[in-house]
Amino acid sequence: GLERVEVVKGPASGLFGQGPLSGIVNLVSKRPQEDAFLDLGMSAGSYDLIEVRADANAPLTADGTLTARLAAVYRDQDFFVHSSGQKRIFLAPSLRWQMGSRTSLTLLGRYQRDDIRPWSPTTAYGTALPNPNGPLPISLSINDTMYPAVQKNDYWNLGYVFDHQVSEAVAVHQSLRYQDFHNSWDNWLFITGINTQDIPATAISPLIPAYSRVSRAFYGPYEENGTYFRVDTNASARFDTGPLNHYLLAGLDYGRRRSDNYNLYDTSNPYYLNLYAPVYGTVSTHNPAVPFSTAGSRTRQLGLYVQDHIKLGDVLTVTVGGRWDDASAINLSGGVASPKTKATAFSPRAGATLALNEWASLYVNYSKSFTPQFSYRDVDQKVLPPERGVNYEGGVKIARSDGRLTGM
Repeated sequence: GLERVEVVKGPASGLFGQGPLSGIVNLVSKRPQEDAFLDLGMSAGSYDLIEVRADANAPLTADGTLTARLAAVYRDQDFFVHSSGQKRIFLAPSLRWQMGSRTSLTLLGRYQRDDIRPWSPTTAYGTALPNPNGPLPISLSINDTMYPAVQKNDYWNLGYVFDHQVSEAVAVHQSLRYQDFHNSWDNWLFITGINTQDIPATAISPLIPAYSRVSRAFYGPYEENGTYFRVDTNASARFDTGPLNHYLLAGLDYGRRRSDNYNLYDTSNPYYLNLYAPVYGTVSTHNPAVPFSTAGSRTRQLGLYVQDHIKLGDVLTVTVGGRWDDASAINLSGGVASPKTKATAFSPRAGATLALNEWASLYVNYSKSFTPQFSYRDVDQKVLPPERGVNYEGGVKIARSDGRLTGM
């Protein structure tokens, strides 16, 4: 369902808001095109992989003012561990309305459902490390194959992209997205320990050699439901001041996210499994005496940003800008809301490129990053301060006009 993947390296909070020091990835959905086409594909592979794909595009009116596109995928596959696998259904419809020569509106939808039988990591003894009882196959299931782990993920998105060219120099853009999501799992078993010594035989059980039996924890049921909303509005203008050519961008974006979940993690029983003689069908559910826990979060973010991209002929390019962010969150535990926590930041960004000749340029960059840590707390249960980063970069860019050599 993606048209392309865009990567912004380094801190990008000066324009895009909250994000890590390393950079951000922008996933661009497929959009309607002018020409009609139909692409069908089918794949098969290891672990009983079957995948069917379709990408259909067509104009809905004779003048091409309305165009539509649908991308769809169905996939069914097993994983390398016994009794594990995944089924996926993906649909991404889109509709573009060209209101006039200067105005367009694109509606975007997306639905994804994953039905997963997840696997759990096995022990290092017998796989990555030696085990006195011999090697273990990586296909060994830690989950109970008679009552396999189940995981379900459902996401649907609705949104639009609106563009209006006010004049040859001024443009307005707005993008909006609303997402509803649901995640759940149950019967998921994880190793919590392994016997490091022989366990003597008893009247009802034989000797259990060291490093042959693991204890497990029961994870589930887990249920999460939530919504996410984000809207970004900006305006751009191109103009000259003397010998300088400007591309000025200014905007505001707003986002909020809500999620609620209940969770059960059961370590009250050891849920033993003999790695070399596994017996399945013994763990069908958790201990009913173990209580559930509930949690949730409410986050909000508001950002104002401005950037000026300045060119002096074909020799010098300078970019300066900054962004102010105001973020807040309320966390819930057991139905009790915590006090609201807030974080604000100003993230500047500046860079320059000086062309030495047609294929080589000098460049310098300076930028900062800002990432709130509302979900993390210290030993005193206080919310951790935002993660902040700063990047200084300089060097030489090389790019031949024929594209045969690039580097930096």
